[in-house]
Amino acid sequence: MSPRTWLPLHNLTFTNKLYAPRRGRGFRLWWSDLLIFGLTIPLAAYTWSAPLRPGVAIATVVGHYFLFCNITRMRGLYELIWALSYSALSVWLVGAGLLEWPDMTGVIAPLTIALTVIEVTSADYRGVLSRD
Repeated sequence: MSPRTWLPLHNLTFTNKLYAPRRGRGFRLWWSDLLIFGLTIPLAAYTWSAPLRPGVAIATVVGHYFLFCNITRMRGLYELIWALSYSALSVWLVGAGLLEWPDMTGVIAPLTIALTVIEVTSADYRGVLSRD
């Protein structure tokens, strides 16, 4: 299977130039990442002072995306655990008015640190400062 081939379905193969297999080591930055940053950074800045401060939530999610996908090259399961936890806690705590978005960043920080430490200490670690 070539590096740009993925998702085999009953002998059908789809190609996606945005997809990169979990090969290689170190920092990774694709044009699609730059596109995401180009769209979300102005949006976060624009909404930073809006009621409930959604710009903080946007910046938190994009910052974690950058950390997980480009720096630590975290495995998908850990990314999914973080995303589901952040979403559930946000709906519960921010949605119920118990916290505002800046406080939510502090609530999710222990999970971010734990997942990052687990990934960096893994034998399969492929992110920045990884060894062959």
